[in-house]
Amino acid sequence: MTPRSFLPALTTAVLVGLLAAAMHYAVRAREARLAGAELMRQDAALEAKLSRADDDLRHAQEERSKQARILMVVREKSVARPSTASAKTGPKPDISERFEKEPAFQSALIAARRSLLAVRYGPLFAALKLPPEKIEKFVAIAIRREEQMMDINAVAKSKGFAREDPTIMQARGNIEQTTNSDLQELLGDADYSQYQDYHRSAGLRDILSGIAGGAVTVLREPLTAAQSEQLLQIMANGSESFRRGSTAGDLDWDSIDVQARQILSPAQFNYIRTLEPPLPVGGRYQSELYRLADSAMHQSPIAPKATP
Repeated sequence: MTPRSFLPALTTAVLVGLLAAAMHYAVRAREARLAGAELMRQDAALEAKLSRADDDLRHAQEERSKQARILMVVREKSVARPSTASAKTGPKPDISERFEKEPAFQSALIAARRSLLAVRYGPLFAALKLPPEKIEKFVAIAIRREEQMMDINAVAKSKGFAREDPTIMQARGNIEQTTNSDLQELLGDADYSQYQDYHRSAGLRDILSGIAGGAVTVLREPLTAAQSEQLLQIMANGSESFRRGSTAGDLDWDSIDVQARQILSPAQFNYIRTLEPPLPVGGRYQSELYRLADSAMHQSPIAPKATP
């Protein structure tokens, strides 16, 4: 190669090398920019999580302070109220008072309630396919609600407040609101909606469980799965509060009997009309007793319903 032809070749090679180097550094620079952008995105996401965590913590602290203020108001309002209890014997402590004052009773009651909640909501847990850790959190939230309700009831009773006292009602409402909010966060909107429908009929399921158990042990003619589901729906239809979208309350056993007769055998129908499931759940006769007792307390006599 002559010196004259060598110089252009060398120049071309140098230019190609410089171009390749420039492209290499351009690619590296682009990768560095992308990596920096990703780090900034992750940093922003972490900042958002920290901000939400701070908000949740602040909300929890505010909620705790609110409950503490309510309890303080309840105690302060009771100072001027004279005690109606006998000075000699004193009132017999109820469950709420024993729960507050007796640690052993508190532990036993919580264990019993935990088992009852697992039984009551077992079908719901299975339908929602909840993992064990979510079930445990669900039960913990429900137990916390019951503990707080017992605390409020014990304070109200010991200080002589009526159940309808505005301060007590507000405290109960706050507990329910917090419980529902925590359950919705735990379950998500779709599963929480199913929980609400199931929860409204939970009391009816307890009654039905007692009826079904008696049909096995007393009548020796168990209800079928289809009969149980149909009877549950009939009982739900017999509750005015359930039809309005609230939790099932007082039951119209007359209308329930009319429909139940069509799905039960004569022996099964006679059983549900004449035998009462075991307490504390009970059935029609416990409901009727509570209705008459409430009527007597409010001095508004109601004649007992005739049994056909």
